[in-house]
Amino acid sequence: MSNELSAELSDSVVHTAKMLEDRDSAHDIPHLGIDYTVTESGTVTEVEMKISGRIGTHYVQLLSGTVTGFSHGERYRTHFNSNVLKEYGLRKARRMEERIDS
Repeated sequence: MSNELSAELSDSVVHTAKMLEDRDSAHDIPHLGIDYTVTESGTVTEVEMKISGRIGTHYVQLLSGTVTGFSHGERYRTHFNSNVLKEYGLRKARRMEERIDS
């Protein structure tokens, strides 16, 4: 992979992280889907929102506060700080755990 593409991927992921930190609500983020990481006991350990980035699809881990982007076999990951998105992730996790329990 070229250094130029690596730089574009990292710029894209950092841009996404900054956009997420500026959000007042998680409900207006256009996403491609939400996936859950669940233990055998039914505990949700991560809520992941897939969104379109400038380059490829970005995976936003709501509980751990990270954004990961992939392109041509390369990966770039960075952190973001958003209590709004963490709370949204926690609510989604609780709802999923309730569905698992019922």
